[in-house]
Parts: sequence; C-alpha cells; structure tokens
Amino acid sequence: MPCTRFGVSVNSEPDVSAFRLILPAILARICVRKCCSDLETPNITREGVRAGDFRVLVPMELHRIIISDIRDQQVVYLREVDGERSFPILIGLFEATSIDRRVRQVPQPRPATHALMKQMLEELEIEVDSVVINNLIDHTYYAVIRVKRNGEIVEIDSRPSDAIALAVQYSPALTIYVEDSILDQVT
Repeated sequence: MPCTRFGVSVNSEPDVSAFRLILPAILARICVRKCCSDLETPNITREGVRAGDFRVLVPMELHRIIISDIRDQQVVYLREVDGERSFPILIGLFEATSIDRRVRQVPQPRPATHALMKQMLEELEIEVDSVVINNLIDHTYYAVIRVKRNGEIVEIDSRPSDAIALAVQYSPALTIYVEDSILDQVT
C-alpha cells in the first residue's frame, strides 16, 4: 500500500484511543516518507517500504537571506514553522540573488534559471510537491525536490540552494522540509 502524505499503514491494531489523542500533533508536525536506494537512476528516490525507513520531516520557512559583496558564501536561514529552531545554510551568490529577487518580487525581463526550471516543469505537467533537506555530511547539506509523477512522489537529488530557489518561485512558496535528525544536529 503506498504511503500517504500524513499516514502510515500498520500491521498490528494500534490503541485507537491513544492514537486519537496524539493524531492532531502528528498531522501538524510531520510528513512520513519511505525511501529506497536501489534504483536504476542513482539520483532519484522512489517509494519502497522497509522497516526503519521512516523519517520525520519538519516544515520550515525561509527566515532571512544575507548577501555579502565581499564573501563567496551567502547565507539563508531557515526557521521552523511552528517552533523556535532555526539554522543557516551557506549558498552561492547566484542562488542567493535568485532567492532574494523572487522574495522581493523584482521583475525579470527574461526567466532566470530557477524560473525557467519552474516553467519547464509546468509545461511538462510535472507537479512539484515540496523540497526536503534530507542529509548533512561533513558540513554539507543535501536535499531533494519532490515531484509527482503518475500519482507517485519521486525525489530528485538537488543542492539545498537550488531546491530553495525553486521553492520560492511558486506562489505560495513550496513547503521546505528538514529532517528532524538534521535539526537535532544543527540546533
């Protein structure tokens, strides 16, 4: 049975009374996904249920962008939507400028890279669902862009800066999720 956005099938009967008490908090805070790493294409992740593959995704929002003229690395801060945790991500000048222009609604005479990506996805009738920052290795964040293809969620490998830059191209912006385990490491 495919995993739904806010539900998980279980083999044993849960204690329904306890479940009803915690369900609102679960629905407000997490998105459960299943992962599979043994695919033909190494940069795309498809659904595949195995024990221990569930992860807790925390909705975040773009909180601040810092662009420096004298440094190579720019900074975006993500903040937990219904919480207090936040953290910075270092990104390149091009991506920071793209995010900043879109947030400030600066008109562009021609589509820039991330606007072009959005336009191509729309023309190909591919629905972009959200972005997920899903890993942190050696101070480098990793992300996926979640798209719907034939009714299934497909995750496409991305740099967080490009994923965030694409997310802000939409109105309203796509949801940005961060795995809770990453937030535990950086906050």
